[in-house]
Order: sequence, then C-alpha cells, then structure tokens
Amino acid sequence: MDTVWIGDPMAWNLPQDVGSQLRAIRQRWPEITTFHLHLHDARGTALLSAYEAIQALGPEHTLILDTSVGGMGGCPYGGHGRMTRMIPTEDIVDLLDELGIPCSVDLGKIIEASLLAEEVVGHELWGHVTRVGPRPRRGHLFPMDMPFIETKEQAEHFRRGGAAYAGARSPWVEPVASPVREAVDRGEDPSLAAQAFADHE
Repeated sequence: MDTVWIGDPMAWNLPQDVGSQLRAIRQRWPEITTFHLHLHDARGTALLSAYEAIQALGPEHTLILDTSVGGMGGCPYGGHGRMTRMIPTEDIVDLLDELGIPCSVDLGKIIEASLLAEEVVGHELWGHVTRVGPRPRRGHLFPMDMPFIETKEQAEHFRRGGAAYAGARSPWVEPVASPVREAVDRGEDPSLAAQAFADHE
C-alpha cells in the first residue's frame, strides 16, 4: 500500500495538526507516497491546512486535495450541513499559481463556473478569488486612476472591465500617470524605469 486517505467531515483541521500528522505518517510508513486529503472548511482553516500539507511533503510525494467550485459541499451527519463547505477550487488554483506549482486548470474558467453555480443554487458561494480575481500581474494590472471600489459588483472589474465601476466616486481630478507604469505597459523592466526616474529627480 502506498496511499493514505484522510477525511475531515467535521472541519476540525488545523494547519499544525495536518502537518504533524503527515510528517508522522512519512516517518512511520516511508512506503506511502500518495496523500489524499478531504478537508472541510466550516471554520475557514482548510486552505491553510492544504498549504501546510504542501510544505510537509516532498517532491517524491503526490498530494491529492478534494475541492469544489465555490467551496460547495456539506456533511449532513456532522452537524454543519451545507455550512461544512470545501476548499474553493478557484482559491487553491490561485494559491498553486502563486507558489509556482504547475496546475493545468484555467483559473478564469473556474471563476466563471463558480458564478454560474451561484445562479444555479440561488445564493453566493464562498470562493474568495471569485469575488476579487487573481492578483494583478503584468498584462492584467489595475488602472492607476481607478475610482473607489466599494461594492461586490464594482470589484468584478477584473473580469468585466471598467464598466463594472462606471460612475463610481473618484478622488482623482486628473488622470494618474507614472513613468514606471508606462515602462511596465511597454513590457520593459520596471526597475530600470524606476532607477531612471530616481536619477532624473
């Protein structure tokens, strides 16, 4: 046997406990190389525990994490019903991207799937990345003179564009510009532009 499956229907997981349990299993049964975790998220600790699991295992191990679009999931016999939840798929995909761990899942499509799922079930789900999008990166930066973003609908500008916040209050009298941002938009090294700007000042 080379696989262990750990379920947590009560959402009792804590990162330090998950990490110590996986390290203990590795030490006691080194032949186990695949770890399958089913972590419910009723108390908001499942993503933290998943991160700790990633840290506790090595490149020779396979980690399987159960997730669901928008965090949908439940355990009717555990006392929490639908509030038991799961790790939102969009949140773990975003985390893996940021950790540099290859993931073949299209984050944009998962976000759209989560929004569609909300329409189907008739209420807002629990994914964080669905609400605010991935972290801004080159090619997907926020406008520098963006107005105040105050509502959930306005925050969807990451997928809907500036129309999402049209008419919002703005503190800017004139458009905001930056030579460093202009360099980034041209695909240049922003550190060189920043240094040139500092030298000019």
